Amino acid sequence: MKKTVKIGFLLLILGIILAILGIANNGIQTVYWKNGFHVQHRYVETSHPSKIESITLQTGSDVVIQSGDRNSVKVVSGLQKLTVEVNDGHLTVRSSSGSYQTFNFQLTRAIHDTTVITVARGTKLSEIKADSQQEGDVRISNLAVKSLALQIHGDLNLNQLTVDDPLTDLTAENTSLTKVTAPSLGLKSDGDVHIDQSKFDQAASSIESNDDVTMRQTQLKSGQINTVDSDVSLANNQLAQQLAVKTTDGDIHVTADRNVGVNASTTDGDLTVFDWHSDETNNYQTQPKASQQYQLTTTDGDINVRATS
Repeated sequence: MKKTVKIGFLLLILGIILAILGIANNGIQTVYWKNGFHVQHRYVETSHPSKIESITLQTGSDVVIQSGDRNSVKVVSGLQKLTVEVNDGHLTVRSSSGSYQTFNFQLTRAIHDTTVITVARGTKLSEIKADSQQEGDVRISNLAVKSLALQIHGDLNLNQLTVDDPLTDLTAENTSLTKVTAPSLGLKSDGDVHIDQSKFDQAASSIESNDDVTMRQTQLKSGQINTVDSDVSLANNQLAQQLAVKTTDGDIHVTADRNVGVNASTTDGDLTVFDWHSDETNNYQTQPKASQQYQLTTTDGDINVRATS
């Protein structure tokens, strides 16, 4: 065996041994690119504010706001330390904006930035707000708040939430609302919308989405739903006055009491309203004098209304 081959073989063995030692001692770290390569580090910080009365979010981190035994803020970050400030009960969590690309070679798990805010059980917050600087997902559960205004570049999940003021300033990507109560709802979503077992029965509501909208077992006074190239599904909701639903290219499915009024119109599609069906007629109306009215319009899709079983 040639001398160079022997030396190469020995160096290969040495490299394997050093690689094993490096991996064993956490030597392989996730690397991110932001104005150059940097090694990602794990920052964990927990604080316990004496009181939390309002919250402002301005982060690239996913945020969870929940009810618990005591006030706490836990921040886990892999890029930078987030700034947590508390001023007379007002909590602000912020980080500098800007995206970055991570590289972990599938050998380590990239650190997922997460902020968990726990509010002492029984506390009613005066305000939760986030503007367009909030780039992570937001999940809020089991809380009461006077005012909620969220304009985020991420998914939004609200669960078991009571809001005193009209909930008319929500902007997000995919949006899920479950057991949410407020006087009314104003929502703009770039993704899917799911609303379940909620209550917005004091004023007109509005939903705008670029994807599918699903609403079940929800109380509405009145309102409108507008989607683009998407389907709308409404099941067993309680409507006090009129709900106008319009999609430019999609199907509309409604399950409602047989006594409600329905005005269904499609440019190109089938109409099925309770016991009536046609694939040639473009418009059909029933119960025009009923106090509860569904105005259903699609330019290219089917409309199917069936009675609640």
